[in-house]
Amino acid sequence: MTASPKSDPQREAVYRMEDRFMSSWSSLVLPPDYLSEIARRVCRKWKVPQPRLRAGQKVRIPGGHAATYSSGGIITLGSRGMNPAVLAHELAHHIDHVLYHDMQEPGYEAHGPTWTWIEMTLLDELFIMPASAFRALAKEYRVKIARKRPKTRHEKKR
Repeated sequence: MTASPKSDPQREAVYRMEDRFMSSWSSLVLPPDYLSEIARRVCRKWKVPQPRLRAGQKVRIPGGHAATYSSGGIITLGSRGMNPAVLAHELAHHIDHVLYHDMQEPGYEAHGPTWTWIEMTLLDELFIMPASAFRALAKEYRVKIARKRPKTRHEKKR
């Protein structure tokens, strides 16, 4: 088992947890325009700018991951990541970055409780996994989730 870095202590537990339910989605490969439409609708609902989506069979992602998110607002989906569950994971990073955390701030956890709350909410909203099932799985894997909608960076400044 790979250890999580100190800067992101929940990462490996999140990945193991996701492996339990994402494997059923891995055979579903949606065309890039469908994925882009899902991203557009999610971003409109969350009131964040839509990230640029790079997706396709020829996209290569380092480290063997299915997808990546960069703070420049780019989601890259490889052939194993062209499904709504992986897109929700990467959109959670985007929403977390835009609304909640500067990815460069000290103590930022890419898979922290706020991000996990966003992913849980997205999976529920996209009818991929009910929030109650996500919470039960998170408890089993000892993944911490924010108890309620966290305050955005802008709300904290008020």
